[in-house]
Amino acid sequence: MAIVMKNPIMCCALATLGVSQGKIDKLDPTTCHFYDLINEQHVALLWEQLVGRKSAQAVSQIEAAQVNWRQNHPDLADSLYFLVIVGASDKLIRSLQRNGVRTVSQLDDMIRQQMKMPTDWRKNPTENAALVQAYFDWKVTNQSELQRELETKPEVDLSVRLAQAANQQRTAVKLQKWFGVEKIPKTLMAFLRLDFKKKDILVSRLSGETLQEIGDEHGLTRERVRQIIAKMIQQLPLFDDVEKYHKLVLTYDIQLDQFLNYTQGTEEIYTYLTLKYKRPKTLASLDQYLLALNKVAPDALGARLNQHGKFINHANQVVPFSAANVIDEILFNNRRVFDNDEMVVQMKSFFEAHGQMQATAISARAVLAQIERQAHIIQRTNGYFRYYELDLHDILDYLDELNALFDVADGIYGIDYFFDHNQSLMAELGLQESSELANLLKGLGYERFERLNTIVRQSQVYIGAIKNDTQCKEQFYLGVFSQFDGQSLADTVDYLEANFALQRPTMWSYLGTTYKPYIHRNMINMNVKLPSDVDFYRKMKVVLNQPIYPYDQAAAIIKLVDPSIQVSPLLMDRLGYIERSALLMQKSYASLNDAIRALWLADDEISVEKVQAYPNNWFRFKAYNLELQHDLVAIDSTRYLTSKGLNRIDVTKPDIDRFLQEVMSFIEDDVFFTWKSLLDSGFESDFMAKANLSDFAYERLIFTIPSIRTIKTRGSVYVKQSHPTPKCPPLTDFFAQELGGQSRDIDDFLRELNHKFGLDVTRTRALEKLAKGQLAYSTETNHIYPDKLSMYEDTYQELGIDV
Repeated sequence: MAIVMKNPIMCCALATLGVSQGKIDKLDPTTCHFYDLINEQHVALLWEQLVGRKSAQAVSQIEAAQVNWRQNHPDLADSLYFLVIVGASDKLIRSLQRNGVRTVSQLDDMIRQQMKMPTDWRKNPTENAALVQAYFDWKVTNQSELQRELETKPEVDLSVRLAQAANQQRTAVKLQKWFGVEKIPKTLMAFLRLDFKKKDILVSRLSGETLQEIGDEHGLTRERVRQIIAKMIQQLPLFDDVEKYHKLVLTYDIQLDQFLNYTQGTEEIYTYLTLKYKRPKTLASLDQYLLALNKVAPDALGARLNQHGKFINHANQVVPFSAANVIDEILFNNRRVFDNDEMVVQMKSFFEAHGQMQATAISARAVLAQIERQAHIIQRTNGYFRYYELDLHDILDYLDELNALFDVADGIYGIDYFFDHNQSLMAELGLQESSELANLLKGLGYERFERLNTIVRQSQVYIGAIKNDTQCKEQFYLGVFSQFDGQSLADTVDYLEANFALQRPTMWSYLGTTYKPYIHRNMINMNVKLPSDVDFYRKMKVVLNQPIYPYDQAAAIIKLVDPSIQVSPLLMDRLGYIERSALLMQKSYASLNDAIRALWLADDEISVEKVQAYPNNWFRFKAYNLELQHDLVAIDSTRYLTSKGLNRIDVTKPDIDRFLQEVMSFIEDDVFFTWKSLLDSGFESDFMAKANLSDFAYERLIFTIPSIRTIKTRGSVYVKQSHPTPKCPPLTDFFAQELGGQSRDIDDFLRELNHKFGLDVTRTRALEKLAKGQLAYSTETNHIYPDKLSMYEDTYQELGIDV
């Protein structure tokens, strides 16, 4: 049981200084203050005045307490006894004291260090730990009251207060005479059993009769009855059984029938309270009282609360079904990481489980807004978050340790650097990953940290003179580059990762793009001297003017103009070019694709030789793609017609697409064809008359159809597969189609095949391919067969052998 105290500060202080509980209980806290006792020179006289009788033992205890006060009073408010103020039992206090615990701070350290605690503590460790925090919170809020009670002389002198106490005693005597009784009892119900003046009027009113009914019974007006009852209640003292329910009736919205049902009180006590005190307009829900009273079954109470749009949360409080309360409850009960979408789903399930179907239509945007304002949430990257035990008030106690993290050289650091630097601190703060540290620092405010300027994207931390601006970033990174002049970019990135915890992929991309003028082929070159001769730059404008070059080609052109020039990315940047994948591109173009189109598509035609002049696979790949897109159309083996040239002859890309669609509609699936066989089969198109292109051009256009597969021979053989595969079909599949199920003389077969399809398949090439396929060839008969069995049958029958 917790000790009941009418002046808890004085009682706790005196107990700490050695005064026994029995002596403390005899003091009247309405008259005597701690300051009076601890500073009184004539303790014996004071004790007799306060209590009414002498006590040598009490005097001895108080005098010893005065000595203890002079020695220990600066730490007095940290005494373990003060936990009684927030509900600690005297049994728990004694148990802790027996184990050497004297102060709340000492107890707090033991909890944080997870030291072994007494048995009484281990019975309810979570609730007991909460008492410590509750006292710290109370102490902050009541600091001025503590100081006033312990160290400040009361404004009213003790002699005056003693006189007032004597006057109150005389008033009590007058009350006895006024009501006509010898003594006023401590309880209302005991008083009502006495025979006192105007008892009938008071009892009738307290029993529920109206003013009118009482007035009619006694021949009085309603107003006169009200005045009599008000005067009587005003004169009566503070009855113990009334004060017992004072907080309940004046705090909670409780009606008479509920009062009688849930308490041991009477109708007279309830009515007396409502008459003596004015109830506030705003009262707390009765459900919260019922929860604390523990008189209603949990399931029944939960169902009742749900009907009124409320529930019991993890802190055993009755709260409404607001988004904030539900989010807090879900996160508290599910200690894992959430994102916004999952929280929306969890909230919907929570509302439905509690019969709150009308509350399920909360939007993801509204949930996100609530999460951003929620107290017990810590954010991570990419919108993830989880429940967080501490609040910013708790974290302020760690400001010195957090500031110590940033006692490093000026620079740009990855947040991992600081998270990994002091793992014990991170564990004490309950942080699980570096992004949580970043968001915690942001929540506290960067202004609390002398050397921390800002954190960008929850990952990059700017320390000291390095701020998040172009000048500072260049100062930092160019300073690092100067240390690695002549070394590779890879070494630089390794250094930044190892010494500043900056992420490798981010650094590689950022440095390789932002500081490209100092990087060539992954090597850093800081000590570059640019030409000062104006004539050199004039000449370069003439000879270096194409949209795109291979880097080595551009370097060779520069050397032809001036062999003494040091070629570097910085020089290329000065000449208006930027390096992209071993290529140089004029900076006026947004991309390599734009530059290549400007290079090849500026005129009506471009030669195949010019396209193939660049010894780089990237150029060949781009030429291939431009042809597939019909920006380039091969009109013979030496020339391409560009999209500009096509427009000149009034041919558009939609015209080409329609022509190719006509081809696709004419041909059959899985049947090999060539441009010649297509025409011989009767294919016609208006596009041919309009474009008037060569057979070579039409063949190349058919080649660009995505679903067409091609057999490369001397001439192009095409097929549209019903089940397309990435690979082109073999030549033997084409032979099998034309051969059918019959054997043929190979020379006759090839002669007819080449004539029909306009090909030039030689006997040597045919025999080379036949050896790798299912078709068979016999030197004895000089025939080509559909399969080996047919070949064996024909060969052995020729020799007179049955197969």
